[in-house]
Amino acid sequence: EQTVAVPDGWVNRLNAYLAFGDTYREEMAQARVQGWPHETLTGAHCHCMHDPHAVAEAVMDLFARLS
Repeated sequence: EQTVAVPDGWVNRLNAYLAFGDTYREEMAQARVQGWPHETLTGAHCHCMHDPHAVAEAVMDLFARLS
């Protein structure tokens, strides 16, 4: 429930969103509205520690979709 200061205009840059499970469904909805590539992996907050290979593949896929 905390916020982080971000630079102005950041939503207009190349962005993508990778979610682990449905914990961040509001953020995923925002990514959809912005038209960003997005993906959800089944997992929890620190899923990158449990399945780094799958997370890396998903990140690379999202990166490819940015181009």
